[in-house]
Amino acid sequence: MNSSHRSDHQLEVDPEYNPIRDVSLLTLYSITALFAIVSNCCVCKIVLKNDEMQTKTNLLIVSMAVSDIIAGIGIVAQWLFCSHQLLLYDTGRVVCGFLKSLQIITYSVSSLTMITIALHRYLSIFHHSRLGIIRMKFNVKAAIISTWIIAIVFVAMTAMSIKIFKFFTPKEIITCEVILQFSRPFDSKSVRKIRVGLLILAQFLLPLLITASLYARIMFVVFRRQVVGESNQHRSRKLSESKKKTILMLVVVLVVFTICWLPVHIHHLLDFFFKPKSKQFGYCNNSTSYFILYWLGISSCCYNPIIYYIFNPRFRNEFKRIFRSDQHSVTAELKISNSVTNTRESEYGKPADTVNNTTTNT
Repeated sequence: MNSSHRSDHQLEVDPEYNPIRDVSLLTLYSITALFAIVSNCCVCKIVLKNDEMQTKTNLLIVSMAVSDIIAGIGIVAQWLFCSHQLLLYDTGRVVCGFLKSLQIITYSVSSLTMITIALHRYLSIFHHSRLGIIRMKFNVKAAIISTWIIAIVFVAMTAMSIKIFKFFTPKEIITCEVILQFSRPFDSKSVRKIRVGLLILAQFLLPLLITASLYARIMFVVFRRQVVGESNQHRSRKLSESKKKTILMLVVVLVVFTICWLPVHIHHLLDFFFKPKSKQFGYCNNSTSYFILYWLGISSCCYNPIIYYIFNPRFRNEFKRIFRSDQHSVTAELKISNSVTNTRESEYGKPADTVNNTTTNT
C-alpha cells in the first residue's frame, strides 16, 4: 500500500486535469479492444473452418490473430484488475502485473510471427530455386509453439518493476504507476531500463530489420522473375501474381506495424536514455502525448484483419459470407418472431370477432 503512495509524487501530471481526456481515452481503448476481438475472431473462424484456407501462412496468421484477441481482452481486463481499489492489495498488484506482462507477450508474439511468416515465404520461394540451396522443411506447428515460448520466457525474465495504467483513482480516471518493485537480491528498478532497451531491440528493431530484409529479397525475385519449374506460361503468370499479392499484403502488415510502434518506442528511448537519471528509475509518464502514442501502439492488434480484407480476395469473400449469414439469421429470427406474434393475434382475435358478430346478429 505504501508503495502506491511513494510513487504518486513521481507522476508527470498535467497541471490542469481534464476528465474529458480520460473519458475519450477509455472510449478509444474500448473501440480498439472490441474491434480487435471481433475481427480477429472472424479471421480464426475463416481459417479454421475452411480446409482450403489452412495453408502454413494462414495458420501463422491465426496464431497472430489469437495473440491480438488476447491483447484486446487484456485492454479491457486491466480496467478491473488494475483499478485503484484492487491495487491497494498485493494480490491485485500481482494480477495486474500478470495482465500487463501478458499484453507484452502478445505483442512479442506478433513481432516474432511476422519474422516467421517472412522466413516461411522466403523458404517457399527459394526452396526449388537455383538462387538458393535451402532444403529445409518448414514445420508450422513447431514455429507457432516456438514463438509463444520465446515470448513468454523473454517477458517472464523481466516481469518486475512494471509500469501499469491505474484506473479510477480518487483524483483521476487514468493514471500510471510502477509496481512489483523490490530491492533484494537486486534493485528491480534497474531492470526497467534494461527491459525497455530489450523491448525496443527484440520487439521492434530486430523484427523490422529481419522481416524487411527477407521481403526485399523475395520481392526482388518475385517481381522480376517468373516462377521456376512451370512449363505452362499462363499458370506460371497466375501463380506469380498470386504470390505478389500475398507478399504485398504481408509488406503492408509490416509497414502498419512500424507506423504503430515507432512513435511509442522513440518516446521510451527518450524517457529512459536521454532524460536525467533522477527520472529514469520509478519514473511514470502520465502525459496526454504518451497515452495517445501508447494507444497507437496497442491499436496494431486491430489492423491486420482490415489488411487481409483489402488485399486477399479469399479472406474478403469469407468476411462477407460471415456478415451476410449473420444478417440472414437476424432477418430469419425477426420473421419467425413476427409470424409467432401474428399467429397469437389471430388466435386470440377469432373469439372476439365471433362474439361481436353474434351480438350484431342478435
